[in-house]
Formats: sequence, C-alpha cells, structure tokens
Amino acid sequence: MKIANVLLLATGSIFTLASADDGALTFGGNPSLLKGHPTIRMESEKIVVTVGEKWADVDCRFVFKNHGPACKVRMGFPDYGEGADDTAYNEKVQAARSKRKQAPPFNGFESFKSWVDGKPAKISLLKMDPETAKSWHAKDVSFGANQTRIVHDVYRAYVGGGATNTGHLSETSYVLHTGASWKDTIGDVDVTVVFNRKAMGSKLAIKPVPDPNGSGAFGYDGWNKEPKGMVMWSGFTKPTIQGSTLRFHGKDLKPTKASDIYVAFEFHRGTGE
Repeated sequence: MKIANVLLLATGSIFTLASADDGALTFGGNPSLLKGHPTIRMESEKIVVTVGEKWADVDCRFVFKNHGPACKVRMGFPDYGEGADDTAYNEKVQAARSKRKQAPPFNGFESFKSWVDGKPAKISLLKMDPETAKSWHAKDVSFGANQTRIVHDVYRAYVGGGATNTGHLSETSYVLHTGASWKDTIGDVDVTVVFNRKAMGSKLAIKPVPDPNGSGAFGYDGWNKEPKGMVMWSGFTKPTIQGSTLRFHGKDLKPTKASDIYVAFEFHRGTGE
C-alpha cells in the first residue's frame, strides 16, 4: 500500500492462488502507489517467504528514500481473496445488503503487523472494492525532506492450492508489479522462498511454469514423473537453489506483472481433495 500526499498504494505481499473452483487463496502486492510518486523511491526490498505445512509466513522490509521536499504518503498492503474466499465474501456482502447494511472489509490474512523505523504503525483496513474480496491494510507515513524510512511488514496467510487433472498441487506467490509506481526503479530486489514442508524433502529442483498465461502449472500433466522436490516458477529472474530455499535477486527493477514471483510445488496424486 502506498500513498504519497494522499495517494493510495500497495505494499509488498504474498498471494496464494488456486486453480480449482473450491480453492481458497489470499494474495497481496508490493508497496506501490496508484499514481506514481515524483520523489519517493523504493531503494530496496527484502522479502522472506517461509512456506510451512499450512501457513505462508512473510517478512517484508522496504527501504524508502524521499528525494524531495517533505510529504505524507498512505501506504497500503493489498489483501485479495479468490476462489472460495471471494465466494464467501460475496455472500456476506449480499447478506448485509439484504439488511440494508454494509459488510466489513475483507481480511484474508491470519495476521498482519507493520512498523515504520522500528515503531508500530497504526493500521486501518479499507475496502478496495465494495463487491469483491479486495482490501487494503493502510497506514500513513510522513517523510521529511530527503529522509530515508524503513517499513517492516509481517503477515501470515494460508498456503494456496487446488486440483489438477491427476492430483493436488500447492502454490504461493509474491506480487512485485505494484512497486512500479514509486519513483524510478526498485534499487535492489531480494525475494527468498523457504520451503519448510516434510513431503518436499531437503533438495529442490526447478523448471519454468509452462504456458504461464494459460493453464500453467495446473495444466501440466507430467507432475507424477517429477521428483518430490520439484518447484515450477515464474518471475523476473531465474532463482538460485540452496537446499530447500529459492532466491530471486535483481537490481534496478521496474516491475511488471510478468515480474511477480510464483511457485507451484508438492504435487500429490489423487482427486485433489
């Protein structure tokens, strides 16, 4: 979420996707303004996504520098729901409407906390869309002239997943493209995905997601022939592997949707249930 001088923006976050109709997922995005900010640049972001058996725990550290006069920005961490989450929220909206009331903003995170320069930030949950499961975890941040500030966001979300033609697949992702609305490029981008899941073992293998704009990893029929540590990925650069960790790293990135980090992993044969 980002806001500069009353501009709303999105903050870095992870999202989980589900390809099956019954899949539930939540996702968010990188700190980004709905309109570009003329003076504040994201100098760096360091993201650590720890994928456990049930939860994805995400630690985000952003360094912002104001290259101009003093200003105030509203930073918003996006919180989106899809699949079953979106369906359930829409039912709440309709039920509230029948009583001439409004449903509260969607909250897909199990928890969300934020600090600015080490001090807890006051967070407001705001609707992004009144009809669908989309909201902002928003905070106002003031910058002095030429000031550098460190924003630290931590949240927990369910690991996503859904059915393939032959089984079940898990997945998660981290949105980068919302960071494109800050001044210039993102100076340094470091996204680490740590897999802490027994069924995957301690040794990973990787391959790019086939047909990322189509059926993607869920449409791939060769999962049952892949090693248990196989991870399909897409993003701004090919990751490096160290044990059970993937690392995506780059400099001076002007992210697009194609830059977003996505990983599909831990295929299980069966009905997908």
